Amino acid sequence: MAAANDYQNETQTLQYDRELLILQSASAAIMSSLDLEHVLNAVIGEMINLLGVEACTIFDWKPADNKIYELAAYRPPDWVDSPNTTPTSLKLADFPVTWRVLTDKLAIQSTLSGDPPLAETHADRQDNIRTLLMLPMIFQERVIGLVDVMDRRSERVFSPKEVAMARLLANHAAIALENARLHTETERHTQQLALMQQLDRAITVSLRISDVYYAFASHVARMLSYDHMSITLLETDYFRVSYTANADASMNSLPVGTRLPYHASAAGWVVGHRQPLMRHNIAADSHFVEDEQLVKNQIKAHLIIPLRTQGKVIGTWNIGSRLVGAYSPDDLVLAQRVADQLAVAIANAQSYEQARQEIAERKRAEAALEKERAMLAQRVAEQTAGLRAANIELARIARLKDEFLANVSHELRTPLTAILGLCEMLDLGVYGSLNDKQNQSIRYIDESGRHLLALINDILDLAKVEAKELELELRPVNVEAVCQASLTLVKQMAYKKQLKMSLALDSTISVIQVDERRLKQILVNLLSNAVKFTPDGGAVGLEVDRDEEQDRVIFTVWDTGIGISEAHQAQLFQPFVQLDNTLSEQNAGTGLGLSLVYGLTKLHGGDVTLESKVGHGSRFVVSLPWLKPEPTPEADQPASIAASLREAIASEAIDQLPSGPLLLLAEDDKKIAALLLDFLTRQGYRVVIAHTGREALTQAQLERPALILMDVQMPELDGLTVIRRIRADSELAHIPIIALTARAMAGDREKCLAAGANDYLSKPVSLAELVTRLNVHLSTATEASNE
Repeated sequence: MAAANDYQNETQTLQYDRELLILQSASAAIMSSLDLEHVLNAVIGEMINLLGVEACTIFDWKPADNKIYELAAYRPPDWVDSPNTTPTSLKLADFPVTWRVLTDKLAIQSTLSGDPPLAETHADRQDNIRTLLMLPMIFQERVIGLVDVMDRRSERVFSPKEVAMARLLANHAAIALENARLHTETERHTQQLALMQQLDRAITVSLRISDVYYAFASHVARMLSYDHMSITLLETDYFRVSYTANADASMNSLPVGTRLPYHASAAGWVVGHRQPLMRHNIAADSHFVEDEQLVKNQIKAHLIIPLRTQGKVIGTWNIGSRLVGAYSPDDLVLAQRVADQLAVAIANAQSYEQARQEIAERKRAEAALEKERAMLAQRVAEQTAGLRAANIELARIARLKDEFLANVSHELRTPLTAILGLCEMLDLGVYGSLNDKQNQSIRYIDESGRHLLALINDILDLAKVEAKELELELRPVNVEAVCQASLTLVKQMAYKKQLKMSLALDSTISVIQVDERRLKQILVNLLSNAVKFTPDGGAVGLEVDRDEEQDRVIFTVWDTGIGISEAHQAQLFQPFVQLDNTLSEQNAGTGLGLSLVYGLTKLHGGDVTLESKVGHGSRFVVSLPWLKPEPTPEADQPASIAASLREAIASEAIDQLPSGPLLLLAEDDKKIAALLLDFLTRQGYRVVIAHTGREALTQAQLERPALILMDVQMPELDGLTVIRRIRADSELAHIPIIALTARAMAGDREKCLAAGANDYLSKPVSLAELVTRLNVHLSTATEASNE
């Protein structure tokens, strides 16, 4: 009995040693290599040797999709022909016993007639299996796979010790498997990293988009296999195929430039969801616009990866394979990394291309701008030349106009000087007393001459106003005196038409600062028109008021005349405009009066308005700034001087020889010279006459007169030249000179004074004014010589 026990113990010890040796050998074998395939085959061999079975299979478990995937297997040669060989992957939902092995970490064995039956295991898919042992592969408390041990020869129940040994070997295999996986993953990652670095260098070496695409297609094939590849870029609301590459030249891909709609394409789905899309079998799930072409090319698996850069999705990278399920989740992760690199390279190339285009466009723009500048400079030069020519022509026309007006003025004023001068001398009684009829005739001649002179002055003054050459001579003016004088000038014409004349003057208005002559010109023009266009028996008035708020003086000329229609009012202040009616035909004029009124009022800083209604008369309102000057003594008026002249002439003997100062009269017009000679001689002056400029210069040198009356327009030497030469002669420079001219143009006075004249008078000359000026300058010269 003891011997039997000893034998049994010895047998068990030998069996234990054998199993331990097998386990040690198996562990050494599976731990001796980091090559995954070598480790898997070693585990299978040792498991078959340990348990003495025919076949063994190792599965990888993916809890995420609840499937097991065959990693390695050994089956006897006679099993290979079996029609129901175990597939490479199995869904565990159909096999509850297998599910328990993995989830409960159990080692479960089954036989054809045992419990649980083989029908409830995945091994039922293989014919003629009689014995099955399923072992979980556990690594760090985590089930990572499944080991199947199978036998067809007989039904066999493994002992607990065999199961324990098998589980121990399976767990050792799990450790080796994880180590090999880690090593493989590390090598794969290292290889991928190296390939990605190579890819990065390849696609960034050039900034041309075509070079980027070509380099990418060449290098990415070493990382992810594909039969078809394309790149689509997002443009507003569609995608454009930018690049395609095929492993098979027979493939007919969508051509570069093809547009894909945003909302019906796989690319649009990816961009819209901002995540990649992995498709395992396009033919079984075709619903995007790209699918038809892909199916024609037998593409089954498809990866559509977003091209992401700087927080934006700029397009997609698409790869396809002719194998169903060709791409795994790991491939998807790798593809996204590669796509991110591609996106950066594309963005850089696009930026480069955009910059290159902008530079080229800028250069084109600069060239166009330079060309435009040159053309503009040429146009400016041409226009400047044209403007210069136009200005020269305008200046020439202006000179011609000025010369024309000056000549007209001279030719009209010269005879008027003789006419009005003789009238004035007759009126003064220089040639003796006149009877009433003769006095009336003289007044008619004087009125007609003065009217003609007023027309000439209006034309010249309007020309000066329009040319902005008229300067106002502002001084304190007695408002009532100006108004009375203006009414006096039109009173005779009003008397003939039996018109009632009136003046209403605000008593608070006495003196204002204006150009007296121009204010009188304004009022006389308005009053003349009022008288002209008022039927016999009507009324004309002048009112002067003040506007304290606006600090202005208001002159209103009103009448009870025919009135003015609104159609005529708008153009009434334009030059040469006359009303078309019977009264205007009876009182012809130039049509310049109101235009001159408007211009002179504006020069004073004032305004002119009109209130009129046909058949109810008119009201012309002139508003002038109220400038209140310091009161100054009033100068002697020409009227008082004329009265003094009459008395002096009446008291003198006609044949008395003059004994007064010697005057040099330089006048080329013999009528005017004779007129002035008679008048000045009657005034007691001694007079020497010169009819040319050269003669005037000679007479001045010989006679040394007390004063020279110098006509500006003299033959041989003009008056201004004579004045300059006299001023240049030290012995003659002190002689006072009064310049006389019939031109009366803007600037004439300044030219005469600049040449050296002491004073300036325009023709026709008022004899009373002439006497006043002579007395002033002779008195000044006498005082200077006595000092």
